[in-house]
Amino acid sequence: MNKILKYTKANVRVSDVESGCLLFTDSNLFVDSGRAFIADSWRNAITTGGGFIDSTKFACDFGDDSETPAPDNVNIVGTLLGSIELAVAGMLGEGEPTGLSFTGTFLPIAPVDIRELGLFYRNIGTYPDPLDPDFGVMIARLRTTYGKITVGAGKSIAVEWKIIF
Repeated sequence: MNKILKYTKANVRVSDVESGCLLFTDSNLFVDSGRAFIADSWRNAITTGGGFIDSTKFACDFGDDSETPAPDNVNIVGTLLGSIELAVAGMLGEGEPTGLSFTGTFLPIAPVDIRELGLFYRNIGTYPDPLDPDFGVMIARLRTTYGKITVGAGKSIAVEWKIIF
């Protein structure tokens, strides 16, 4: 398990929905809480037959902070600009490494500049109160290394998050 988690990574691709152009792609940082979540889920599934992970509980949050991700991050660092539910697209395709793929689309009401993204597993769905004990677990955090991604006013983005083992 520890070897798997040591080499686990995630790749994120953000594309403009209207044009199909790739806006951003990078690997992110698995935070400590995300590694613990994965290890605990697998341990529970193996030892107790439990550990069910609901594939409808994954979400991506967007923020405006450009601070470098750190292993102890547990939430978006900047202002929460929005959150989307991610659909589990399934296992990665043939010829790709082992992993899972998640997808979602974000279209805010007003234009926003995104500088960070967070992958979460939520017990209560999207847009929770961050002070709620069921807020969820941050699995990974990414900052946009090329500046910002502007969305809104008719411009939406597609997010594809791949966890690779």
